[in-house]
Amino acid sequence: MADSRFNVHGVRRLAALFGLPETVITSSNDRCNSLEAISILLYRLSYPRRLHDMSIKFGRSTSSLCRIFLCMVDYVDDRYKDKQFFDTELAERCMAQYCAAISARTHVEGVFAFPDGTKIPICRPKSMRDGINLQRSVYSGHKRVHCLVFQGLTTPDGLCMHFYGPYEGRRHDTTVFAASGLLWHFERHSSVFEGRTIFGDPA
Repeated sequence: MADSRFNVHGVRRLAALFGLPETVITSSNDRCNSLEAISILLYRLSYPRRLHDMSIKFGRSTSSLCRIFLCMVDYVDDRYKDKQFFDTELAERCMAQYCAAISARTHVEGVFAFPDGTKIPICRPKSMRDGINLQRSVYSGHKRVHCLVFQGLTTPDGLCMHFYGPYEGRRHDTTVFAASGLLWHFERHSSVFEGRTIFGDPA
C-alpha cells in the first residue's frame, strides 16, 4: 500500500467517500472488489507504472488491469465533474484559513494560493507529412527540451486546487494562465474571491 501513497485505512476511507459499490464491474465484465479497484487506480497514478509490472503485483492480466483502471478513472471523472476545474465551495470554506496561514509567514494580506507552471519533458515528435512542425510547437527554448506545459494552483495546505493543460511547450506560464480562464472564474465568483489574490513567481 505504501507504493500507492495511502495506507489500508486511507484506501477503505476513499472507497467509502467515492461511494463505490462493493463489486466494481467493467464494461468487459472484469470484476473486483472496491478496495482492489481503488488500489489499482492509486498505484497506477502514484508514479508512471507499466501494466506489465502491475500484473505481477495484482495477479491480473494487463488488459484486465487497464480496463479496471479506466473504469475507475471514468467513475471518478463523472462523480467529481463539477469540481474538476476549481472547487469553489472548498475555497470559500477554507479561504480565511489559507490567507491567515500565508499572512503569518509573509505578512502579506489576502493571498490564498500560488500558481505555477510545470514543463513535463516529452520525446522529440516527428515531423508530419503535411508540413506541420510539431517540434517547434513543443520546444521550450528556455528549458531547451521538448515538453508540455501544465499549470497548477496550490494552497498552503499542499492541496492542488486547480490544474490546466497540457499546452505547447513553447508557451510562457503567463500565456497558459491567461488561457486557463482562472481570472474569469474568480470574477464570476466575486463574492468568494473579492479582496483575495494569488501570488505567482514573476520569472
